[in-house]
Amino acid sequence: MRTGPEVRDTTWVLSRTSGSADDHRVQFAALSPEFVSTRTERKHMQTSFADGILNIAITGPLIRIDFGTATPVTNAEGKQEVQLTPTQQLVMPLEGFIRSFGLQEQIVRKLIADGVIKVQAPTPPSDLINTSGLTQ
Repeated sequence: MRTGPEVRDTTWVLSRTSGSADDHRVQFAALSPEFVSTRTERKHMQTSFADGILNIAITGPLIRIDFGTATPVTNAEGKQEVQLTPTQQLVMPLEGFIRSFGLQEQIVRKLIADGVIKVQAPTPPSDLINTSGLTQ
């Protein structure tokens, strides 16, 4: 069995993109200090932007996550549509993907608790699928 770096609790700060002063502190597990880049090293780290995840594929023990941007375009009828364009791909081992999913889940829970985002009630399946013409 492969062993990884020690995991410890760390506080990270999430700032709103508007630059407002009310930061949101989020507690979650992070790699121990010897595996985390120093501030100087992070200065040279590449930063990428994505509007969202376009696709996640499993290839053997690897997870491939395609990120992309959304661009408004005009279709043939002259209507505005959003075109999603893949811009980069992140490939990581399954173990790292599961660990990162847990971190994201903790951040979402903290944002809900802080009132930054609101939870919507799930849409009943009957509202998603029109079953009026179906018979059993």
